[in-house]
Amino acid sequence: MILVKNGFDTLFMYEHGSASKGEGSCLYKGENNPYAGPVLCMGDYNAILKAEDRPQGSPVEDIEVKNFNEFILDVGMNELTTVGGSYTWTNGHTCSRIDRAIVNVEWMLHVPVMEVRILRPGMLDHSPLSLGLNTSYKNTGKAFKFFNCIEDHLKFLQIVEQACQRHKRGDMKTIWWKLKMVKIELKELNNFEFKSVKDKIKHIREQLHTVKTDMIDHNVVPANREQEKEVRKQLEKWNLVEKSAIRQKCRCNGTIVYSQESIEEEALKFYQGLLGQAISCQPSVDTTIMRMGGMLNKDQQIQIAAPVTKIDVETALQSIGDLKAPGID
Repeated sequence: MILVKNGFDTLFMYEHGSASKGEGSCLYKGENNPYAGPVLCMGDYNAILKAEDRPQGSPVEDIEVKNFNEFILDVGMNELTTVGGSYTWTNGHTCSRIDRAIVNVEWMLHVPVMEVRILRPGMLDHSPLSLGLNTSYKNTGKAFKFFNCIEDHLKFLQIVEQACQRHKRGDMKTIWWKLKMVKIELKELNNFEFKSVKDKIKHIREQLHTVKTDMIDHNVVPANREQEKEVRKQLEKWNLVEKSAIRQKCRCNGTIVYSQESIEEEALKFYQGLLGQAISCQPSVDTTIMRMGGMLNKDQQIQIAAPVTKIDVETALQSIGDLKAPGID
């Protein structure tokens, strides 16, 4: 069946058969595919792709998944993500995910639907698959990120004070509303003052170049001297803003590297630090060596097991450094 959707044709096919036995032959390879648009093949393939597709039942053998994986690879398709359940078929003893939806590259490029929902089976042994083609996808925008350069703005304290004065109560809901109002105001301030920092720096550099070019004539040097100082001051300000944002994003106090060799060296150091050093043999933890190090006494053990208090939360918040990442962890 062909369905016209959003200005382009989409080919939908229902599959029923064993892909591991060569059934379900509606898919074509490469140049033999008679349809070049988005293709969706959804249904019962009576085969699994990996061991996790059979959460209950006999162990999965390699031969069971080999043919289906080669089939998917040969036809150049990809499986859509499933949500809502871990299996689609059961006979009471075995649970398997043998119903699935696979799509081609054109679908992934042009159709926003990238997941299939597994519904309740009801009286059936198979769970129906639901594809929400009419679902509207709203752009929720980017998450708010607080950069340290915002607190140096003249309006920063004024915005915080105004938000705190709107509600006088001190319960958690009121505090949440105050923070929400501060976030809204700071987001507007950030979009107005600190948006497109790179473009501002580029524009200021061009201004400085124009001023320096005009000062080639010694007669205009005295008149342009103050303008040059002001432009240099602005350039220094926005350079510091950019560097502060970069350092905060990468959570470091180091220097910025630009050359290809330096970037490669820093990347290697970072991932080598994550991997650690190889050891010849580590069968188990050596308790003798462990006891030679620091150990918790009874009071420390009780302190660790104690419930978290409001004071603990406040202390933890106050201990967050200035280079805290601007986004959500």
